[in-house]
Amino acid sequence: KWAPRQARFRGCAYSSQQVAVLKGVEEDISMMLRPPHSVGGRGKAKLDATLQLSKNTGFCPLGSHVAPPPGLEGSVFKASRARFLNNADMSAHHFDPAHYLPFLEAACYIEPRLLENCQQQPSTLPLSKFRAPRKEALEFVQQLDAAGRLVLALPEEAPAGERMNLIAVYKNEAVDRTVWDRRRRNHIEYHIRGAAASLPAGYELCEIEVTPGTKAFLYVDDIADMYPSFVSTRERALTNALAIELTADECRLFRAARKYKGNLPAKLVPCCASLVMGDRNAVDFATGGHEMLLENCGALPPSERVLYGSPPPRGDRYHYLVIDDHIGVAVGKSLKSSEVTEMHAAFSRGTRACAEAKLPQHEAKKVRGEEHGLALGAELIEGRMVGSERMRRAVLSLISVLVAKVG
Repeated sequence: KWAPRQARFRGCAYSSQQVAVLKGVEEDISMMLRPPHSVGGRGKAKLDATLQLSKNTGFCPLGSHVAPPPGLEGSVFKASRARFLNNADMSAHHFDPAHYLPFLEAACYIEPRLLENCQQQPSTLPLSKFRAPRKEALEFVQQLDAAGRLVLALPEEAPAGERMNLIAVYKNEAVDRTVWDRRRRNHIEYHIRGAAASLPAGYELCEIEVTPGTKAFLYVDDIADMYPSFVSTRERALTNALAIELTADECRLFRAARKYKGNLPAKLVPCCASLVMGDRNAVDFATGGHEMLLENCGALPPSERVLYGSPPPRGDRYHYLVIDDHIGVAVGKSLKSSEVTEMHAAFSRGTRACAEAKLPQHEAKKVRGEEHGLALGAELIEGRMVGSERMRRAVLSLISVLVAKVG
């Protein structure tokens, strides 16, 4: 006997319930399409490269070989694109994580021989060779020396079986990420399984409940050049040896050569006294040090942290820590709400603590109380909706259509 009350919506007759649903759908679609449309990090380069690859392959006969664009594969190392702490204030980048790590992890960072598995069979991988021209190696070693991260070791101190090549991974038009091919050394080390085990992911932003009349406000801090900012002992540096031997003449002008007081050996192996990308325990060391630094100053309350495999925290404040990224989301009616002001205060404490510990943050990536922004690969829209980046989804959909059209 229920008789729906008729209403009109955009020129058509619908029931009041249908009108409500349609209004909600219209608002969702409008929100999905409204600017700003952001793409974080290397997203634009990856999307451009993927789109170009789909076009290149779409017009080739079956069986053709199509090389991926630079944005989708590693390339030969170039020192000018590596930029190890390039143009940075070296005195501001001098973080020792051993002061903040749990006792055993700190000991393993200081003395990596504690990680060695004596029962492990030798690696079957071929010995590494430095693939780039020698001048690129010398230029990069010079960068390490200028940053105070160079150790010149005797060949017997850095065994040939543990030396490394450098792999360039495209980041943007001017810079590559430098990955150390540390597989042979990783093969004989235990994985400590520390702070990295609890890293949250972007989809966990969906656990936040934004009730009617409130919005989610985003906070972001990112450590600038995190791994190069770490300092290490000589013992750790010896496990980060380049697969190249330098002559005494090539080393003479390096500050690190002063250790030998003018009596330079005929051959020396350059090593990096820092944390390197490629170390199997690097994420645990980096996250663990960053985590304790923020906890100690009250910038990362344990009761408000989102951790992988754990229920979301109660309340209206959520903290996410992923290696060098600290993300905060506070739910409130406005920026003056107590939840939001407390989040703002926590991030201010974190900024001061990082500067004092000589682990400076990236000013250009700092976000404070925004209703729209990117975090952990997710996009927050108008403080009310969250999902994977809209622009990324649109381009991937376009690529799917192009591939389907080719058949």
